[in-house]
Amino acid sequence: MKKVLKYSYYLISFIFLLCTIFEVIEYLKINSNLYGLIYLFFNYFILFVLFTIVYNFSDRNKKVRISKNIMIIVLGLFASFILALLVPALIHEVDSSFVFASSVFLVSKVIKPILYFCLIILSIIELKFKKIS
Repeated sequence: MKKVLKYSYYLISFIFLLCTIFEVIEYLKINSNLYGLIYLFFNYFILFVLFTIVYNFSDRNKKVRISKNIMIIVLGLFASFILALLVPALIHEVDSSFVFASSVFLVSKVIKPILYFCLIILSIIELKFKKIS
């Protein structure tokens, strides 16, 4: 079961990395925008936390892993859904934020929430099948 969980984390982090690379390429194609900058900052932080989960995978780190999963899920859902509504409304001017949001719509609103849902499932599996001490 441990290997399945570890390889699941590898797969999720690899897919998340590919999605983030795609978003960076889209950001570089478009002129500067504040939404893209803040969104990518959240994604880099999530990617960093995912890598710490994957490469520090051991039975001793169950509590830390589950708490990092919760942090990733909250920040990721905030960045994917709430940030797109918040940033353009706060700056009160039109920049290319709407163009960036529409160009990464599939990744940010479909693929990444599926990855966050998979992290929820992995956390539940760890809570059910492994005793947290």
